[in-house]
Amino acid sequence: MLSLSLLVLLFAATCVAMIVRPFRVGPGRWSLLAALVALLTGLVSIRAAWASLGQTANVLTFFAGLILLTAVLRRVGALELLMDRMEAWSGGSSRKLLAGTMVVTAVVTALFSNDAAALLIAPSLIARLRARGVPSTPFILAMAIVANSASLLLPVSNPVNLLLLDRDHMPVSSYLVHVTPAAVIGLLVTSSVLGLTSWRRLGVGAARPLTRRSVDRTLLLQLAVLLGLLAAVDVAFALRGLPLGPPTLAVAAVAVAAQMGRSGREALGTLRVASWYLLPLVAGLAVLAAGLQQSHLLGQISTVAAGGASTASAQLRVGSLTALLAALVNNLPAAFLVGSGLAAAHHLGTLAVPVIVGADLGPNLAPAGSLSTIMIFRAVGDHGGGPSWRSFWRLGAAAGSLGLASTLGVAALIR
Repeated sequence: MLSLSLLVLLFAATCVAMIVRPFRVGPGRWSLLAALVALLTGLVSIRAAWASLGQTANVLTFFAGLILLTAVLRRVGALELLMDRMEAWSGGSSRKLLAGTMVVTAVVTALFSNDAAALLIAPSLIARLRARGVPSTPFILAMAIVANSASLLLPVSNPVNLLLLDRDHMPVSSYLVHVTPAAVIGLLVTSSVLGLTSWRRLGVGAARPLTRRSVDRTLLLQLAVLLGLLAAVDVAFALRGLPLGPPTLAVAAVAVAAQMGRSGREALGTLRVASWYLLPLVAGLAVLAAGLQQSHLLGQISTVAAGGASTASAQLRVGSLTALLAALVNNLPAAFLVGSGLAAAHHLGTLAVPVIVGADLGPNLAPAGSLSTIMIFRAVGDHGGGPSWRSFWRLGAAAGSLGLASTLGVAALIR
């Protein structure tokens, strides 16, 4: 019990450090430092850590490809073109700009993951809001919460989904039938609450002229073809139950090569500015999760929550438990913890859906619940200012709770 308490405290301190970044130390280094402390103090065994990293290998490979792809897209100005069009559509209306931000965030998240949305959209959006003189807090909070909500739409929308699908051997067709419809309802509910709470704070300002940017349209076309190919390969791999990390990394390598062929040394800059800190961040969290998985107490809690595993009430309990853990200790370890406890009790097969829902939507209750939220807050910190944790908790209590409840309810009915 003492070791579990110490590990939970270490986890909580790590999550805080990753967002606040004391001493200007990056989140990846804090995560690795916490993992090293856990190993040296015996809170996590080397064998358990190695096994956990092995289970996360596909997620790490997926992240590596994702990091490269988003870096290339940003470098060639693909997102800037999209943001320009969104600003032109909004005219001078901050309300329309907020609606466009939510739609773009949801689409990018669904197709490329919530972490890709954070990497691609946050830096550009924050700079544009500052240039407009528009209050950034409603936009940042909406982007963070929509990214988490939309991460439930498809298996590729969140690496946690891939992790749980691998562990439960759930076919993609089952996910699309039992999870996606509930995710759509939850996203609509969450977005409606976000719009209602932010509408009065935003008004109409002066429209900015559409920026005409000089971009390599041939390279953009090549990247569009590559992304379409990746989407097709992902679907084929997912239907066969194959890991999506390797094809994502392979397509990313081809994208870098295409950029290098068009712009030469400029492609090397892409490698330098890529958000590599995500890899040690995920690896460190996986090591800490390994120690939490060894706790018999957490396994017993999962078993008790399961109760009658086939009932709707059991699904609501497990989904709520997973969401609470995701908010407290991040959704990646929460998925590990609850999934391991249910697997030990032979209930994971019947309760995988509420675990996925809770892991994806629980981060809307706390800012350290998902990597995408951490990255968005980090991007805001790089530009100075931004929303407070209190504002996130306040909005998450309303939009996040209603979205979670509606999604779990619909998922229980479909099941």
